[in-house]
Amino acid sequence: MSENTTSTASFNVRRDHFQKALDGAVELSPATSMLGWNVQEYDSEAGTITVRFDAKAEFCNAGGIIHGGFLAAMLDDTLAPALGVMVDENQYTPTIELKLNYLRPAKVGPIIGKANVIRRGRNIGFVEGRLEDEAGQVLVTATGTFMIVTMKE
Repeated sequence: MSENTTSTASFNVRRDHFQKALDGAVELSPATSMLGWNVQEYDSEAGTITVRFDAKAEFCNAGGIIHGGFLAAMLDDTLAPALGVMVDENQYTPTIELKLNYLRPAKVGPIIGKANVIRRGRNIGFVEGRLEDEAGQVLVTATGTFMIVTMKE
């Protein structure tokens, strides 16, 4: 079953927490807010997510394109939630490793992040994703490894 929304959401979250963020009941982190993160759709059974970001002029390097560090943060905020929507209510998914391939320069404006879980184990998840411009051109690809951590009560 697929859940679709156009509401803003938090990152690295559990299903219930994720839905509360979509509903506006959970405050976003400052980093997530700064990136203009907005979930377009997600599927908690398949481990997929599509997120829209707002790449601002303040994110540009001296060459006038979006700095790679901001693109890395966008991908981290795309890949982790793809796994995050699959885990139990008392679990979260911190990043262990994130590998990026920068293919095209990113410009100011909307950037779309897409990710899907490749494999979910008991303690580790593997996710792949990409950032695209509005025309659908791939800007950056990524693979990530995420730990599945159970919070102590």
